[in-house]
Amino acid sequence: YRGLKTIGQVGVGTHLAIVGTGGLGLQGVKIARMMGALITCVDLDDRKLERARGFGATRLVNPARETLMDAARELDGGFDVVVDNVGGKESLFQSVLACCPGGRVVAMGYVDAELSVPAYDVVIREKQVLGSRSISRAEFREVVALVNRGDLDPDIGELVPMDDINQAYAHLREGRYLTRTVLTLPFRA
Repeated sequence: YRGLKTIGQVGVGTHLAIVGTGGLGLQGVKIARMMGALITCVDLDDRKLERARGFGATRLVNPARETLMDAARELDGGFDVVVDNVGGKESLFQSVLACCPGGRVVAMGYVDAELSVPAYDVVIREKQVLGSRSISRAEFREVVALVNRGDLDPDIGELVPMDDINQAYAHLREGRYLTRTVLTLPFRA
């Protein structure tokens, strides 16, 4: 929510690319749709891309078949905002390239400890690379209100008992989960 609303300044008509459509990316699609954005999603998993389409993505990109730059070329100058949920060196680099001059890349993923960006694009084309990791209390209240009103579905996939945490991690690594999984605490009477 913060990455899109506050950091990315997404609004009506914003050409937005969301790189990585796991639990975070799918929520981003829902929120961006509420904000009136035109959404392109990028992921290697076609199942996740189809879920993204169901939540409001209008363009799907699987890097096994085409690139984010292919989609950016369809727009006049590139995307206004690119949200990188992957956080890899290549994903951030490509996100900056796919962004329009003066546009914003919101880095939300952090897989690689060090990232690099094309300096020419950042300096000459005045593209911004911004990080977003947290949420303010006011933004948290806004999200809770959206959920309580039924405007935003938190899309919880599975509830997994804390005792099964190792199995849950194994399923996460295998790509079994298409959305958020919640660990539950055992309650004793």
